[in-house]
Amino acid sequence: MHGYYEFQGYATKYELIRHTVRKGNVVIYPRWQTGIAAPCPGPFDIEPCVASSVKGIRGALAFLRARPRRVQPQLKKTSYFGLSFGGIITANLANRYRALHLPKPRAIFLDDPHDGGLNGFDEPAVDDSLAGIPATVKIQCHSGAEGILARPDKANSSCNAIFPKLRHIPKRNKDLVLTRTDRHGSPALSSGHGVCASPKGTANAYDWNFCWKVWDALRDCAYAGRHCSYALGKTRRHRSNGRWSDGAPVTPLKVQDAAPIRP
Repeated sequence: MHGYYEFQGYATKYELIRHTVRKGNVVIYPRWQTGIAAPCPGPFDIEPCVASSVKGIRGALAFLRARPRRVQPQLKKTSYFGLSFGGIITANLANRYRALHLPKPRAIFLDDPHDGGLNGFDEPAVDDSLAGIPATVKIQCHSGAEGILARPDKANSSCNAIFPKLRHIPKRNKDLVLTRTDRHGSPALSSGHGVCASPKGTANAYDWNFCWKVWDALRDCAYAGRHCSYALGKTRRHRSNGRWSDGAPVTPLKVQDAAPIRP
């Protein structure tokens, strides 16, 4: 799920989508927004954008089913990824998947989810309860130290507002994580909003060693019980973000199983 105002293509998700497809996955990228404040006015009424997302997902699945010579999705292996406002939509879709007749979420990655803060700083566009998300799901909620949490009055927004609603999910199945900006080398690795958003040709160490690693491992863990230590828990494999060219470790992930997380 793209973020707000990112409706004119998939340029900001190019590298993530390319990587995910090359790993052998069908990727559905709903264009849930058609213009500024259309079809939904941000957090004031998220429902038109939720409905638009559902329409996009169902339409993509119908398109594939009508063309049996194309690769067919295995719906029992479905994962959800959402950035920013798209992360808010993703949380709601996963919560309502039964009522919306969507594939059951097996793994979920939320990247700096945020509804804009125009209607309050505690992500009011998120469903009041997220108990509909299966307790068996493998889920990671990520915030950047210089992303949403660094903005005035938003320290308790983003994942810090969403994670307390996931109490029904066992600690072994979920993590709250934080990336921090690392300026050891040049260019620096930013922890600003959208760490996992990389246009064509811009993938960096955070993409390879955090976003893609965890995204892949979450799915492997959910589908086959493999590589869980790369995606969940305070393990070295999970926390590591690789090394700079001179061998210095990149600043590792901060990992918690309860909110709030702080830079």
